[in-house]
Amino acid sequence: MIIGGGGHGLATAYYLAKEHNITKVAIIEKGWIGGGNVGRNTTIIRSNYMHDEKGFCSVSLEWIYGER
Repeated sequence: MIIGGGGHGLATAYYLAKEHNITKVAIIEKGWIGGGNVGRNTTIIRSNYMHDEKGFCSVSLEWIYGER
């Protein structure tokens, strides 16, 4: 059992599976997986695709770059 689904918790689960063949791992997270500081401080891991803001993001990108 891993407490926290942020960058460290997810990396721990990944390396347990990859390096030690431990695939039955439970990640306990109070919010969304990758939705804490990791989701706010990087452009690689995004957890906001399920929210209403994705429409705003699409329109903003179209306005800024002229594409969708």
